[in-house]
Amino acid sequence: MSPGTRALTLLCGLLLSAPAWAADPSDADRARAAELFQNGALLYEEGNYAGAILAFQAAFDISREQALQYNLANCYERLGRLREARDALNLYRAVAPAEERERLERRMANLEDRIRAEAQAPAPAPVQTTSPPPSSPPPSSPPPSRANPAKWVLISVGAGLGVAGSAVALVEASEAKGAIDDNDREAYDQARLIHGVGLGVAGLGVGLGVVGLILPSERPVSVSLAPLAGPGLSFTTHW
Repeated sequence: MSPGTRALTLLCGLLLSAPAWAADPSDADRARAAELFQNGALLYEEGNYAGAILAFQAAFDISREQALQYNLANCYERLGRLREARDALNLYRAVAPAEERERLERRMANLEDRIRAEAQAPAPAPVQTTSPPPSSPPPSSPPPSRANPAKWVLISVGAGLGVAGSAVALVEASEAKGAIDDNDREAYDQARLIHGVGLGVAGLGVGLGVVGLILPSERPVSVSLAPLAGPGLSFTTHW
């Protein structure tokens, strides 16, 4: 039989026998203390050491039986509560049988060593959570754009005026040459005038076409939002 089992058996007998009581409790108190002791023993076997502590402590409060401190020391040690286990075991040593004294001394020394090692152990470093670096903002999308109608209008009008002006200038140059051959001064002056107008129109067409070629093919669209008097927003588009 192990020392722990012997202690449990001894305690059960102590609780059920009247001479073990410091005072003269009632039969109900003795029955209740024995019941609490049995509850604690079952909870200890099940591994419910916190529950066993409650039961053994309640039995001790009724019976004041110091032998119960042995069971409390076992529970505290299983839970890692070493200082409480040492104190409870020290109380039990005062009433322990002589044959257990050497074993209890070794156990007390072991508890003291573990308590000192626990006190000297460095505290665990706090877990540092590294926040992810701030992500760079997404690249801004270019503003919406649409085809630039002015470009193509200028090119088309310029080409038309250039062709028409050049044609008129060529025709009138031929008319002026014919007027010289016919020695017709009036027809010659009229042809020269129209020829000059044709050249001007052709030059204007060339200029408009050059401007059209310089203009970009597309132009950005800007949209502004403005609050309305009522609910909602107004959208204004600028080309």
